[in-house]
Amino acid sequence: MDKILTEQLLELTTEINGLYENLKAPISSETEELPIELDNRCQWLARSAEIFAQAQFINDKARGGAAETHLAIPSATLLRELINRDTAEEARVLKLAEKLNSTIVHQIDAIRSRLSFEKQLASLAGRSTPA
Repeated sequence: MDKILTEQLLELTTEINGLYENLKAPISSETEELPIELDNRCQWLARSAEIFAQAQFINDKARGGAAETHLAIPSATLLRELINRDTAEEARVLKLAEKLNSTIVHQIDAIRSRLSFEKQLASLAGRSTPA
């Protein structure tokens, strides 16, 4: 893999790790802060989609380069194994990007459910809550 793609892969890995650190922090238990938590995660979701697309691009380029390197291999099974071996790090970052995106979606769903629950409680109690 060329130097530029290697640098991009390292940058993506660093950014993925940073977003995961943010996701590890507990979601606020304060109803008033839930819209802020939701907004943050929506922004992270947009960025994680870009990260996922970039990781897919890097993985595809690396797999193409690995395939070109091993063109003389007559066995498709061996060729596939060599490509997988040569692009293991790219595949790992791609999987991390996919899991990051999925984790953010699940957290957004959880916050929305919590907001709905809080609104229902407020409605039953005859008071209002933040949107």
